[in-house]
Amino acid sequence: MIDSLKLDTIDFRIGSDAQMQLKPSRIMAHTGEKIRDYPLWKNDRGEFRGEGGFHNSEFCGVTVDSHLKSYGHVATLKVAFSAPKVLRGGNYLPTDEEDTRAAVRRIQKHLKDSDIHCNLKEAQLARVHLCKREQVSEPFRSFTPLFRNLHPSRLKPRDWGTTYSFRNTRFEVEFYDKIAEMRYQKVPVETLPQLVMTCEMKFEKSQKVVETLGFETTNDLLNNFDHARNVYRDSLQKRIFQHKAKDVHMVTVKSMENQMSHFVENGVRYWFSAWKDARALSFGIEDYNAAMEAIDNLSVSRNSKYNAKQQLKSAWYSAQAFNKLYPSRRPIRELYDELKTKFALSK
Repeated sequence: MIDSLKLDTIDFRIGSDAQMQLKPSRIMAHTGEKIRDYPLWKNDRGEFRGEGGFHNSEFCGVTVDSHLKSYGHVATLKVAFSAPKVLRGGNYLPTDEEDTRAAVRRIQKHLKDSDIHCNLKEAQLARVHLCKREQVSEPFRSFTPLFRNLHPSRLKPRDWGTTYSFRNTRFEVEFYDKIAEMRYQKVPVETLPQLVMTCEMKFEKSQKVVETLGFETTNDLLNNFDHARNVYRDSLQKRIFQHKAKDVHMVTVKSMENQMSHFVENGVRYWFSAWKDARALSFGIEDYNAAMEAIDNLSVSRNSKYNAKQQLKSAWYSAQAFNKLYPSRRPIRELYDELKTKFALSK
């Protein structure tokens, strides 16, 4: 369920042995005046000022920056990490409640060993990514026509090929091909199922975490894991998979309308015949060369064979374009029901 977290706290101490890198203040060349020169932390080596500081390791990313409050600048320590990577070195499987607790403990120990001191359990949740991975029945691109026709309210769609997301500045639902992602990262996938989809829900600001999840601190999340699961499912049902049977029918209608528009917009005069032939050929004829050979074997005139081959060739090219845009042979409503059941309804 948990993929990654970002935790903020103003209650921290950075010791003199911490391998923090300092991002120095900017300086105006013509005056020597320092720009964005903020107090960041103090230790035995003195006071450290600048634009910010950071410490990156195999486990997490740590940053320190300063925010202006009504009473002056306040330094904030931010710790970002992927819970599955902390525990297992990879994020193929998200972490459950106990795994997440173990990941937080490991990060806490790593920070202490690095002479960076804070209480992560009392830190504020600044970012929470919840996710679920499921084996699906089709390659990822088969679901793209469905995603294109969902249109959730106040979320902007983005199509990245092997990823499709719906997002605004504080909230995002992202569907992606997990195996394609792992191949891109050069992670071995030979022993894994090849049709695996991830649905990741991202709460990007602390205010959104509080509004939607009702959590302020890491402890709130760790002590209410079932509530996080329920919010994940409820949000998917209300924001993404909110369509009833009649609405899903309209999604199917819109998908077919887009298919026909492909031929209309490309200036095909007999657009319906072209759509009908492409769809029929896409669903019905699997071996183009065999069909050509079958025509040659018929006892008909040369002209008749020529005309048949030209029609087949034209329909075949249209079918190839059709398959790229709409690769699945299953109705949209079946694809919709599959994803809704696996991600929004099941535990």
